[in-house]
Amino acid sequence: MPWEDILVSSKILGHISSGVYRSAGGALKELVSNAYDANATRVVITTNHPSFDIITCRDNGDGMTKDEFVILMKGGIGESRKRIGYDKTKDLDRPIIGWLGIGMLGIAQVCHVFSVTSHHRESKTAFQATIKLIDFLHEKIFDTSPEREKEDLDVGKFSIEPIEFIEEQCGTYIVASDMRSAFVSKFRGFPGNPLPSKFTVFLDKIHSSRSINELGDYWQMIWELSIACPVPYIDSGPFNWVNIAYKKEHRESFNQIKKKLQDYTFEVIIDGLSLRKPIIYPFPQKTYDGKKLKGELFFFSFNEKIYGRPLMLQGYIYLQNGRAVEPFELRGLLIRIRNVAIGLYDSTFLKYPKIEGPRFNWLSGEIYVNEGLESALNIDRDSFNEMHAHYVKLQKITHNILASVFSQASQGVRKRSQSKREKEKKQRIKVVEDILKQEFGTEYGVYFSEEINTEYPIELDMERKILIIYSNNPIWPRSKTMLEQVQFSATAFEIAMSHSEKERKEVFYQTLKNLLSN
Repeated sequence: MPWEDILVSSKILGHISSGVYRSAGGALKELVSNAYDANATRVVITTNHPSFDIITCRDNGDGMTKDEFVILMKGGIGESRKRIGYDKTKDLDRPIIGWLGIGMLGIAQVCHVFSVTSHHRESKTAFQATIKLIDFLHEKIFDTSPEREKEDLDVGKFSIEPIEFIEEQCGTYIVASDMRSAFVSKFRGFPGNPLPSKFTVFLDKIHSSRSINELGDYWQMIWELSIACPVPYIDSGPFNWVNIAYKKEHRESFNQIKKKLQDYTFEVIIDGLSLRKPIIYPFPQKTYDGKKLKGELFFFSFNEKIYGRPLMLQGYIYLQNGRAVEPFELRGLLIRIRNVAIGLYDSTFLKYPKIEGPRFNWLSGEIYVNEGLESALNIDRDSFNEMHAHYVKLQKITHNILASVFSQASQGVRKRSQSKREKEKKQRIKVVEDILKQEFGTEYGVYFSEEINTEYPIELDMERKILIIYSNNPIWPRSKTMLEQVQFSATAFEIAMSHSEKERKEVFYQTLKNLLSN
């Protein structure tokens, strides 16, 4: 088989060389997207964990012809347009993801050599190709210049030959070998445990850690793929509706999104694990004091033309009342274009301009963009041109929703604070009542009065058998931690004063000890 040059335009090469796919998960995501566009219903990836010396990706899609592959290798990378004339896949009516056609070189981030075998369903032809990539990350990038931006540069060699077509093997099979040393050493350094066979077990392991980073690069890659790919949500997720406040129409709108993903009939399996979106709310499931954690759903949609170009989207912001969303990586906003994630969760929420401190940690959200915004995508498919009209509009929509969410969060903080103060007040009253009964052998009532008594902050009425605490007396400290101690001290003093002068000191300290120990 003769070897031929792989040609890529200088402009595209510059982007690839600077790291189009910033992680192994990002590179694999593009192979999955290619399979999705090719009408595959199943993609199987293996990584040979824990050696990571070979990666394979097999799909049961339509495959490609030998001529199509050659065109791709001969300058078609970055120029191919999967959506010319149609916007959805022919058989499964899925929105087509691919646009730039550089997904094939995504695998170049992890290996020097890979092979492609494809059996094309329609033409009933097949081919096998081998691709050898030079280390353009270090060599070619320095060989590009503005004057050569329109030139095609070689990034490696490929050989190709026709093979016998086999109907049962329709689809594309990619094998990455001669792995890059940086990738291998990185993943072998902290390979993590093998994956479980059930996704619920995988999710339990994720939830046992506050951050995916704690589980190592391998598990992080799996999590990123689960987040990014157009796979369904888990059956019981992402919302535990019993513990979430929502509007009926918002739940129905989200369930339509969930059903649509299921109807696309697309499965991604990596090292034996069938992936789902690893999202469940609320999580953690309980507050710090052991109560069930509650959340609130804010759903929004937009469908208008911006400077004559349509922008259609749906999304949600989830607010977890008073406790940070876990794992850490879910805190932020994830944008999906045609069901595929663009980058990871953005913890800045598209650079929200106001400082909200830890309240950002209570939020997580997704935006599904059904039409528009793609022209704002940078070539890495991980970031946006932030001056594009569609992005600016999306930013404004998001920030307006967030203003409402943070207003609601503030109300929740005030309600929880008030509830906590009332609970603490009742606890203090109960402690004081018990001490009074123990001291005087009869029931006493304890009352807080808003009346301003500047003479005494506390009053023990032996005849009426009541203890009155004047809440507005200026003697009380503002510090909540000191308030209880000072009020207990004043109570002990009043009780001691009801005794003889000889007994007062002993009664005071004994009563104070009893109050503070309860």
